Amino acid sequence: CGCSPGGAPLPPPTEAPVDPTSAPVDPTSAPVDPTPETLDPTAAPVDNCPVIPAEGCSVCGEGKCITKPDVQWDAPGYGLVTCSVLQSSGEMGFIPLDNCPLLPAAIVDVCGCSPGGAPLPPPTEAPVDPTSAPVDPTSAPVDPTPETLDPTAAPVDNCPVIPAEGCSVCGEGKCITKPDVQWDAPGYGLVTCSVLQSSGEMGFIPLDNCPLLPAAIVDVCGCSPGG
Repeated sequence: CGCSPGGAPLPPPTEAPVDPTSAPVDPTSAPVDPTPETLDPTAAPVDNCPVIPAEGCSVCGEGKCITKPDVQWDAPGYGLVTCSVLQSSGEMGFIPLDNCPLLPAAIVDVCGCSPGGAPLPPPTEAPVDPTSAPVDPTSAPVDPTPETLDPTAAPVDNCPVIPAEGCSVCGEGKCITKPDVQWDAPGYGLVTCSVLQSSGEMGFIPLDNCPLLPAAIVDVCGCSPGG
């Protein structure tokens, strides 16, 4: 309302003076570069492939290794073997060096052989059909009564069948129960019990050496009847 003695006009408010010595903005300062940093295409790629010793071989070929460790390949004369077991068997020298040059062309697609073990691009998945058939609500109910085990039934045998050209590293009728435990194989180095057992099945271990293994690995690999 501007109340004042005698109705005299009020003086205007005093504004703070501008400091003439304040630093001005430098118009020559470097502008921000909006261009994102690009990767150096000449940088060396990451190499995830294992080092192959002199007595071993690379099943994928020089400078390449598998990218599908759990996929199985049907090895002629031996049967199904996972790509990881195949690669480990090659590294340890269980695969004859004369046979190794034949493997890359045979397993390149199955095991996903790739330079440096770089992951391969994922396959394009088919789109999900939103009109798929609904679940039938009238399906038979689940029986809540648990199934009782027959104490007279024959024990389950989880041990693999050993072909004529292979051998059981645990001894007849026995197999490993500690697949991920490593055993220090004389002359070869550390190897998991699962790789050792698979190598024996496939005939990669000389039959003359097989009878010596059960006593050496029985505790380490947990050799047990029926697995």
